[in-house]
Amino acid sequence: MPKKTTRIKDNIKNNENISQSDKNFLVNRFLKNLQRIAGIESDSTLYSYLRYAELICEKEDFEVTELTQTEIKARSEQIADGIQDSKYKRNDGDLVERNKNKAWTTWKRLLDYQGLSTEDVPDVSFSTDKAEADIQAGTTPQDLPTPKEIRRFLKTLEQISEPQTADRNLSLILLLWSEGPRIGEAVDIQMDQVSTSGKVPRIRIEGNKGSEDRSIKVGQGYKTLNEYISSHPAPKDSDAYLFHRKKNGSVYDKLATPGLRRKVSMAHQKSSVDFKIYGEPFHIFRKGMTTFHIVNELATWEEVAKKQGKKVDGTKPTYLKMSIDDVNASVLDSLGVEEDGNQDGSGHRMKGKPLTPMQCPSCQHLNRCYRNICSKCNASLNPEELPDKLQTDEPSKQEAMQKVREFGKEIEQLKKDISDK
Repeated sequence: MPKKTTRIKDNIKNNENISQSDKNFLVNRFLKNLQRIAGIESDSTLYSYLRYAELICEKEDFEVTELTQTEIKARSEQIADGIQDSKYKRNDGDLVERNKNKAWTTWKRLLDYQGLSTEDVPDVSFSTDKAEADIQAGTTPQDLPTPKEIRRFLKTLEQISEPQTADRNLSLILLLWSEGPRIGEAVDIQMDQVSTSGKVPRIRIEGNKGSEDRSIKVGQGYKTLNEYISSHPAPKDSDAYLFHRKKNGSVYDKLATPGLRRKVSMAHQKSSVDFKIYGEPFHIFRKGMTTFHIVNELATWEEVAKKQGKKVDGTKPTYLKMSIDDVNASVLDSLGVEEDGNQDGSGHRMKGKPLTPMQCPSCQHLNRCYRNICSKCNASLNPEELPDKLQTDEPSKQEAMQKVREFGKEIEQLKKDISDK
């Protein structure tokens, strides 16, 4: 076999971010059909198609070999967005219109060579946009969403979402920020994977892209998620999706992400936040979750890896290493021993309070984590000043003492009533 084609086949076989089913399809049936059906003989051309096919399978949150005919339109829109955003870029040549068209042809052949109809694949066109495409070439700590930005972003997302979809959209983003699943893992959640027996919902995540299955308790945003689950039209139906399609759909149609992607982009623009969504509108919340947990000492790298279904001995991502270096510099500056004088001693930008529900200091009402004003008494809420209110299945000591006092008053009143008689 030609040299370049052999190399890309080996790359695919060793790619840990591609399922075994997709690997087998790419190096066998897909390659053979490129040669037999498309009549491609050139080593370089075979290589380029296999390379785009590898990148699509690696970067996307679904398995190509698991696609059904009903998913084709939504998934094709997702792939088209990824191509235009240069999501599958490995070098500057992938930024030009000609090669974007080749990536699109690769996608259609991935469908066709599995016997799936391409009638629902939309007609699209691409443009060369090197300036913007380079924006997403690598994530730095400054690209990540901070707790303050997430609060502002969520509030805007609620405002621009339709009433019937607002809680679904908010709950999904909060789940990504709180527990770090991939977007594909999140939209695949069905109601038999959800438990609300305690105050904090528990969800069984079925891993994809090589991630392990795991059970998680949702801490941040649990109030929003609980309220969304309580309003679900089919909470006991194991086949219903948690994040189901509401517009022209049913509980048995999982949410297709292109529409939500547009809402995320709109909320990002209107809220004037600085974190990056270009090329990874959902994955940036997973990256933010990783760094936020570790910088704020909520979890270790090994614990975050378990939450996300990763191998605990995996390499720390570059943006996390850079963030840890920034934290060390802030500490040194606070001690007065930082040499370059560039730090202001105010702490790392990812430092902040978790997005847990906030108790109003005036009326004690428990508000959603992104509220600025109490939904019951309209008092001002400042998340930087209010105490954390992350509830667990066990009542707090203060709650227990309050119940004891109330019970004592009831006993005293009962004694008084008896003596009066």
